[in-house]
Amino acid sequence: ISQLAGLLGYMFVRPGATVALYVGADYTNVDLTPSDPSNNVRGSEVGLRVGGDIRMNGPQHYFTAEGYYSTGFNAYWSRVRAGVNLGRVIVGPEGVAMGNDGFDAQRLGGFAIFKLDFLGTKNPGDLTINAGYQFNKDDGTGFSTSGGEGAYIGFGIGFSF
Repeated sequence: ISQLAGLLGYMFVRPGATVALYVGADYTNVDLTPSDPSNNVRGSEVGLRVGGDIRMNGPQHYFTAEGYYSTGFNAYWSRVRAGVNLGRVIVGPEGVAMGNDGFDAQRLGGFAIFKLDFLGTKNPGDLTINAGYQFNKDDGTGFSTSGGEGAYIGFGIGFSF
């Protein structure tokens, strides 16, 4: 699977909160090996993509809601996180919903965001670790194209500039 997206948007910034809206296009190519003619998601599609996010970060709280929808394969992804800001680390639960014409999956778990301070910079980086359980909606045969139901774990790193 390969994907490329280009979006333009606008971000509203207020003390402790940001809201952003985006619109653009994306390209997705799904080349299955071996070929699966019964899969609804195969080949290439270009779609209109819209997305947005809300972020609130205070001295004691943290909240994000973000997501996108694309007309290409009717793909969507969304995540909500609510946490407690402990200073150098933020911890809390997360929920994710994602899918396209070929699958639907939901995730419930938790996350931890660690502040990384590189040489005393004003904008430190973040290391995020998240883990939980993925639930799949199948077609009644017990088969899902989104991978297996079960535990997941993820890692991310980000820098502000």
